[in-house]
Amino acid sequence: MSYHTYHDYGYGTCLNDLTFDSVESIKRLLSFSPELEKDINACLEACEITEPTVEDYLSYDQDYQHGMATLLVKVIEEAEGIELLSSIDFDGRIYLMYPQLYPWQMNEKDKLVTEEKIEKIVSKYLKIVTDSPFQIGYVEAENGG
Repeated sequence: MSYHTYHDYGYGTCLNDLTFDSVESIKRLLSFSPELEKDINACLEACEITEPTVEDYLSYDQDYQHGMATLLVKVIEEAEGIELLSSIDFDGRIYLMYPQLYPWQMNEKDKLVTEEKIEKIVSKYLKIVTDSPFQIGYVEAENGG
């Protein structure tokens, strides 16, 4: 039996100290991503949830359980064409980040990305779902299994 660690590095923020407590703000976030909104509404309907709570929306990610980070990754990818990463560290802290990429992994949009652009995009969508203060900078998540 062996144990392997992994490290995710990028430019973004930790979401753990932020509060997400408004169904209306989550619905507004999802309006930027019609395909995701349609998929989540289908899941809620299949579970016979007619008045979803914040927790219902945040539990959409059954695989990784990254909650709001998963929603933000999917919304930003559909709305902006930029792929962010959600990652969790040993302490259960969840991060939203633009990961380091090798040149051959980059699409045309990635080649135009700057720190300022990531700050603008992440801030735009975070401000929709939280009033909590946040900082965007270089982050890393170390975990293993």
